[in-house]
Amino acid sequence: MSPTIRNGGDGHGHKENGDSHGHGHDHSHDHQSEVEVLSVSLRGSEGAFVDAPKLMKLLEAAPKDEIYRIKSVLTTSSSVEVYNSDQTASVLTTPSDPSPSTRYILNWAFGRWTFTPMEKAINEHESSDGTPLRMTMILARYESAKWKKKLEVGGLLELDGNELGELTVTKIA
Repeated sequence: MSPTIRNGGDGHGHKENGDSHGHGHDHSHDHQSEVEVLSVSLRGSEGAFVDAPKLMKLLEAAPKDEIYRIKSVLTTSSSVEVYNSDQTASVLTTPSDPSPSTRYILNWAFGRWTFTPMEKAINEHESSDGTPLRMTMILARYESAKWKKKLEVGGLLELDGNELGELTVTKIA
């Protein structure tokens, strides 16, 4: 049987190189090798908050060709403003909540981000429960070492006030 007939006759069927999707590259590699992942935690004493102005500077300055996504669960002081990328006003929390802190889910993608206030009743995974910040950063290949160092040097992710906290940055992929 001729290769043209075996491959569907239209040139878009199965290719001899193993690519059956017709978009021109071999699928023998792992797509996860195209990105690197950092796991970040910032621990502090009970009631500690993330320094929101420093976090906002990180979000505003993060280059989207180096950092593809940032996912985080974090706690800020209720008196400090955080805002979404498309707003200049702060994200509003529930006015009936007199708590001194607000827990957020942060979703940053390609230079845009949103903060979503979390309900107090949500049970978090034990790895982030009570931790001021748990973050996952998905970076372009070869960027994790640079960003690990930038985060560890300080000034981007810190606790509010004089507490130093314990920052851990681990490359997981």
